[in-house]
Amino acid sequence: MLTLFGMPGACSLAPHIALEEAGIPFQYSMIRKSHPEDRENLLKLNPMGQVPTLLFDDGTVLTQNSAILSWIAEQVPGKKLLPPPGTIEHARAQEWLSFLGTTIHPAYGPIFSPAKYVSSEANFDDVKQVTKAKLERGFEIVESRLGDGPWALGETFSVVDPYLYVFFSWIGVPGIDAAKYPKIQRHAEALRARESAKRAFATEKIR
Repeated sequence: MLTLFGMPGACSLAPHIALEEAGIPFQYSMIRKSHPEDRENLLKLNPMGQVPTLLFDDGTVLTQNSAILSWIAEQVPGKKLLPPPGTIEHARAQEWLSFLGTTIHPAYGPIFSPAKYVSSEANFDDVKQVTKAKLERGFEIVESRLGDGPWALGETFSVVDPYLYVFFSWIGVPGIDAAKYPKIQRHAEALRARESAKRAFATEKIR
């Protein structure tokens, strides 16, 4: 059976929801900050020590959200968690995954861990404010790209949606007003209502 290593509410929530949506059997291994041995075990599989990390029965390890989410979707083509390869819709989905993974996600880094980006604590607030502005711009782009359908790709739910949800769920940390993005709010509400998300939230003890 597959094992997904994740942390509650972290970006690993995206493949957690996707696996539930796909109906692929798996077990969830929670990495707890208060248990150093959890991270030590994770480092044996993933030298970066990051979640998500997906472990296969044969010992194969897959990391990085875009790769894991794409793999999940490809295992259950009938679920249509990604559009068919070779179509512009498929390319658009990959565009979404890339934008979220390379623009939105990294922008949270200086907010969660400013010491990794500036050496002086006196500059922490400055770097956080600069990063907050980048996030606001990123979410403005997301808001403009969401159409009338409930999901990122329109009427069809895809693996893009839990990935987008995760980053919007963190929006209160830098003090950004979620109400400025009504389309993304609508998207988040629709995702929280899905049974796959409810099961993942229950496992990760997310309210």
